[in-house]
Amino acid sequence: MTISLEIAPELENQLRQTAAKNGTTLESYLTELIQRDLKSCEEIGINLPKTEAELLAQINLGLSEEMWQKYHLLLDKRRSEILEPNEQQELIEISDRIERANAKRIAALAKLSQIRGVEIGILMEEFGIKTPSYE
Repeated sequence: MTISLEIAPELENQLRQTAAKNGTTLESYLTELIQRDLKSCEEIGINLPKTEAELLAQINLGLSEEMWQKYHLLLDKRRSEILEPNEQQELIEISDRIERANAKRIAALAKLSQIRGVEIGILMEEFGIKTPSYE
């Protein structure tokens, strides 16, 4: 199974350095961290209600790493003014996908915020979700 996760470059560097210090690959290190966290959650009895778990799953959905790479490649071509018409259409389609996904994520965040009785900004901060910057 492949899971794609977009994280801040600083966190990625920190994870890579820690994995290297432990003499393991980034993938192995992350798998170990997740397994350890799940085990500790089970030990102390943390279990999210089904609705919250479903909303968190929606919030965490994103594009594949390949799709993000393609998107950034097309953005670079657009900036360099070498974007072909078919590539422009592909960039528009990917942008539309991103917007639809973000709208669904925001709706899920709003619902979760309401369920937990927490302001959406605080919830975003808690999850490390930053407001996207647009070009």
